[in-house]
Order: sequence, then C-alpha cells, then structure tokens
Amino acid sequence: MNHIAFAATFAASVVLGSVTPGAIAQSQPQAHTQKVTIAQADASCEKTVRDYVNALRYIKQATGSSIGGHVEHAYVSEAEITQIAQQQGYCGAAQVLKSKGVTR
Repeated sequence: MNHIAFAATFAASVVLGSVTPGAIAQSQPQAHTQKVTIAQADASCEKTVRDYVNALRYIKQATGSSIGGHVEHAYVSEAEITQIAQQQGYCGAAQVLKSKGVTR
C-alpha cells in the first residue's frame, strides 16, 4: 500500500460518523431531553471535526506536507473544514466530512 493510500485510510478511520441534531430532536418528545440530546450531538460533531483535523496534522507531521496535501485534496483541507465549522457549526462540518467519504 503506498503512503498516500495509507494516509487516506488512516485519516478516514480516525474520524467518527456524524449525527445530525435534527434527526435526534425529532425522536425526542420532551424539550429538556431535546436540548440535552442536541448538546450531545454537537459534542459528537465537534469531536468528529477535531479528530479529523488532528489526523491531518499527524499525517503532515509523520509523512511530510506533500502526502498531507494529497490527503487534504482528496478529502477536505484543514482551512476549509475550520471555515465550515465557523459558518455552519460543527455538525455542518461533520456532515461535509461524511459527504466526502470521511467516516469511521
């Protein structure tokens, strides 16, 4: 397996699947439970994004910026995912990762 394929596989394996707050909120009938569940979903989404960024940084450090750049190009760059998280929140960023095929 070449370095790029290994790095991409590693990055994908580090990132967890995301949970959308809307789907969770619809399944919970009580308002208090909804708030707690949405907060848990937000925390899960934040962890997903954080794990992805940490995996990219590790790949760049361990293999060099060239391979790290290839991985970012194949999926989502750190700058792009950070910007999405700021604009759409962590669950929006986690959804983008999922749509790009970055899952567990």
